[in-house]
Amino acid sequence: MATRSDGSQSTSRAILVIAGILVLSALAYFAIKYFTYKADNETQKVQIDNLSLEVEELEKSIGDFRNQVNNLEVDLTTKEQLLNEKVAELENVQASLAAARRANKTQTSQIRVLEAKVQDLQTVLEDYDDIIAKLRNENQILSGQVDSLVAREGQLQTVNQELQERNTQTREELDRTVAVASTLKARGLKFFSYKAGKKEKEFTKLAKWRMKDLQICFSILENQIAPRGDRSVYISIEDASGNPITNFTDDYSGRFPYQNEDKVYSAVKTVSFFGSEIEDCVEFAFPDGTQFEKSVYYVFVYADNALIGQSSFEID
Repeated sequence: MATRSDGSQSTSRAILVIAGILVLSALAYFAIKYFTYKADNETQKVQIDNLSLEVEELEKSIGDFRNQVNNLEVDLTTKEQLLNEKVAELENVQASLAAARRANKTQTSQIRVLEAKVQDLQTVLEDYDDIIAKLRNENQILSGQVDSLVAREGQLQTVNQELQERNTQTREELDRTVAVASTLKARGLKFFSYKAGKKEKEFTKLAKWRMKDLQICFSILENQIAPRGDRSVYISIEDASGNPITNFTDDYSGRFPYQNEDKVYSAVKTVSFFGSEIEDCVEFAFPDGTQFEKSVYYVFVYADNALIGQSSFEID
């Protein structure tokens, strides 16, 4: 009898040991999955940050390129070389964004914003490609006309009229270029949680239970080319899925025209701009009984039919 009892106890201990090993194996598996997921998210965030820097450098590079193209002392061959360099830089950034979209599973909204900015820069370069092509064609035409003027003085008036028309076209193209340069830029977006009569709390990440109404402050940079006067600055807030955050009940939100589309804004502010840098704020509040849910929120600033700034904050 004693022998059977000892055998049963040994079997029970063996079963417990095996069960413990299985539990530890399961825990190890889920721990590895968790830390792998966390590491992937951190790697993807670093990749997005690097892509954002690449896009900013591309914007600056194309801005310098515009100045060179508009400089009458720079010859046409140099302008063509500069254009080819900027096209190559843009294609490199596009390739990086495409690779990031294929590999990235959690930062798609930010990639979408960067792709939109790069698409705008591509449009700028395409416009300059047309300008340079027309200038090249005009140079060839004008060269032949100058040669013929020596023998055909009687046609001078007709040629001068043609030159005036071409100069008008060139001026119109340059005016369009100046319009791009005159677009306002909003920077230094800051976010505050506030309640009437209480001190505001600045944040980029805030616990859900501490979040009250939202105040967004920003700076519009100096721009001596942009038209002076009052204009509407629209704030669009989107959650991580790209859904707009709105409050039509209390008249915070509405719709505005943006590049031939009807776009929803979360809040709007009228500002007076006269060339110098200004700072201003706009408020947004949910209707009673609703509030911000846990998410990363992306904030886009629009004015003069252009995206002039963006940033993000997180509610957890």
